Amino acid sequence: MTLVLIAYPLAIYLSLCLLPRGRAGVGILLAGAALALVWVTSDPATDDGFARFLVLIGAVPVAMAALAQSLRRMIPDVSPSWIWPALVAGLGLSGIALFFMLL
Repeated sequence: MTLVLIAYPLAIYLSLCLLPRGRAGVGILLAGAALALVWVTSDPATDDGFARFLVLIGAVPVAMAALAQSLRRMIPDVSPSWIWPALVAGLGLSGIALFFMLL
């Protein structure tokens, strides 16, 4: 269960944050569409709601990656190269801390 609660959202978040600037919007849109498709096509009665639970767990990192990528567009080109990785790490750690506080 730890793999589902920590590794799954972390993998989604990092994969969307590692997209280049020009393709980030398309990647986040496709991830959101995939989550919406799973939400619509899953039947909570047959799998005890586990698919919808995975969608809810996956929606948070998609939203956080969208926030990170929108903040990335605001970073000027002349800024130091360490700002983007620091922003990604900071938002990721904030999301993990918020998740543990909500448990």
